[in-house]
Amino acid sequence: MTEDEQFRTYLRELCETLGVELSGFAPAEIELIEKRLECKLPPSLRDYYELVGKTPLAIESSQRLNSPSQLVVENCHLVYMVEEQGVCVYGIGQDELGANDPQVFQGSFDSAEWYLFSRSLRSHLATTICWNSVYISRCGGQSEISDEQFRVLRESLPVLPFHAAPVDPGDAVVLWSGKTIVVGFPKDDGCLIYVRTGSNEELKAFGNEYSIGIDWF
Repeated sequence: MTEDEQFRTYLRELCETLGVELSGFAPAEIELIEKRLECKLPPSLRDYYELVGKTPLAIESSQRLNSPSQLVVENCHLVYMVEEQGVCVYGIGQDELGANDPQVFQGSFDSAEWYLFSRSLRSHLATTICWNSVYISRCGGQSEISDEQFRVLRESLPVLPFHAAPVDPGDAVVLWSGKTIVVGFPKDDGCLIYVRTGSNEELKAFGNEYSIGIDWF
């Protein structure tokens, strides 16, 4: 199985596990946009549009996917995602659009500066859909935990597929097992985690199992 096939399988399995119906754009719609942009979209971005591009996880949460008709090139970057309040945007350098798994850069509409955000588009998309699922979950919470507690979590729960080497030590680390998703942001003195589970009872059980006090959303 190729990495592109693995990514499509990951999206399908995640949505099925979370009870989210697949909903996206038809290939013909994406092809029209590619003709307008005069370039092919990277495979993982195309798959993201086709499989989950119209789901709440992609368009109604923290990091929102631009619709194909909204895809624009700003300061030599193809902007495909925007933070919900417009604070920042995410894009792919024009010179990397032909790559199978290009890097992702973060910028804003108010500045010409772009900064490396992720070494892998697949990793960014995989992480984002998990973060969005936590963000809109009705069965979620957060906690400040110690390095040791986070180490135990990482030994107990699988790291998200396609997780790329971090650009910054504080970059998100995503753990996923069934309906439980943990997004951790390492700090100098511990880790801030956000958790979602399948029910409030499961969230309470998660906190008890790992001796973590959860502040519910």
